Amino acid sequence: MSENNYGALMLKSALDTSVDLTIITVPGIYPVTSGSSSAPDSSAGLLVVSLTPSGSRTIFLKESSSVLYSLVSGKWIKPTASDVNAVAKIGDTMTGGLTLVESDIVLKTSSSDSPQYTIINTTTGASVNMDLIDRRFRIFGVPWGGGPVKQFTFDLETGEFSIPQASIRFGSGIIQADANIYGAAWG
Repeated sequence: MSENNYGALMLKSALDTSVDLTIITVPGIYPVTSGSSSAPDSSAGLLVVSLTPSGSRTIFLKESSSVLYSLVSGKWIKPTASDVNAVAKIGDTMTGGLTLVESDIVLKTSSSDSPQYTIINTTTGASVNMDLIDRRFRIFGVPWGGGPVKQFTFDLETGEFSIPQASIRFGSGIIQADANIYGAAWG
């Protein structure tokens, strides 16, 4: 089944761009130059033809990236996200915690007593947590440079909005945490 006593595939001569890569059945590793019309995307790479119990297996490895194509029924097939157990960019489902890091921002998901999401600015130390407990949506966080946790809650059943430790600003008016209202109309 192999070309030598060791079962290894031999490195063959480079294939000209006019050679149809989809009809090669002789086992071996073939360098492919850029511009081949029968390569998956005209890229340079390696064509690997090996024998299996059910026939030959042909794959193409792109030179410029780690993309691997398989030849199936005369057509090049690129692996899908599910083939390599990866998350699809559109319309996929994940289970378990997730952490995304981009520059100095970290986004984490967790689910201890409630679904929870955390956004952290690693440069300033400021962080915001969002969670959903029963019918209450909470956002709480630590300001830049540290300090006491600030929180507000929205009850999805009653519609009650609560900010126990802060004032609410609207235009030039302010409702303070002690329920005093300040604005242009009141002086």
